[in-house]
Amino acid sequence: MRIKTKPLKISLALFIFAALLSIIFLLSNATALAIGLSQSINKTEMKFEDSLIFEIRLEWVGSQFAYLFEGPLNPYFDRLKVRQFSSSINSTGTGNSEKTIKKFSYTLLPTSSGSAKIDPIVISFISLPDSSRGQLLTEPVIINVADPIIVEESESFPLWFLAMGGFLLIGGVAAAFFLIKGGGIEEEVFTPVQIALQELAKVKEDSGTDFKKFQAGVYRLLTKFSKENYRIETAGKSEAEIETAFADTNLDETRKRQIKGWIVRAQKDKFRPAVASVGETVRLENEIRKFLESI
Repeated sequence: MRIKTKPLKISLALFIFAALLSIIFLLSNATALAIGLSQSINKTEMKFEDSLIFEIRLEWVGSQFAYLFEGPLNPYFDRLKVRQFSSSINSTGTGNSEKTIKKFSYTLLPTSSGSAKIDPIVISFISLPDSSRGQLLTEPVIINVADPIIVEESESFPLWFLAMGGFLLIGGVAAAFFLIKGGGIEEEVFTPVQIALQELAKVKEDSGTDFKKFQAGVYRLLTKFSKENYRIETAGKSEAEIETAFADTNLDETRKRQIKGWIVRAQKDKFRPAVASVGETVRLENEIRKFLESI
């Protein structure tokens, strides 16, 4: 009995195709990993009266023009504020041995005592000349800030200080009397934008890395903001109805598309498994926060 064997042309072709795919995959990963990312902070325990320096360092083999970084960084600091920011880029060597280092440096001051935080920062870039896109994400940092130092007052007070204190006390009592007589002290009123910014920070803190939970919070936030700021009811509306409703607002076309897109996507994501890439929550929170701050 004779057994005929089939030619190996198809198997060989499949093998070559699979090898090419593997090479392309490895090359794309090599491009994405060609930039080295490191970060440093000079202290994680600090006095309220001190400052700290947080630095991000990017390093790659090649010239300064090997990568294009898309827009400024948008860091979010909790209980910290920026006193000074600087960035620099420096290259050494030539040709194939050229090496470039890019640094971002933040000098930060505490705004309150307790556990301060530097959220992860998304760094987007494009490699040139092939225009391949990539993203890097820094690690979160926790800093413990001590309580402010209470300055002890001198036991002896100058007479002018006592006189001024008495005058202020009398003035304060008189002001309180007229306020109470006139109907009471008015409470501080927050605008819809201020309320939305406060709720956005809470949604981000409560959801953590759960993107579906974050989208559910974003949907509630934007639905409430649209109703209070623009008198637009978006809950349960279709994409076309939402777009028509925002057409009469004073927002420009870009912002109309942004808020409509966020509401529609959040409405869908809260009912389905939401799969997000690394840093998607950070990126989306940054975009919505910048939108609200610009209104």
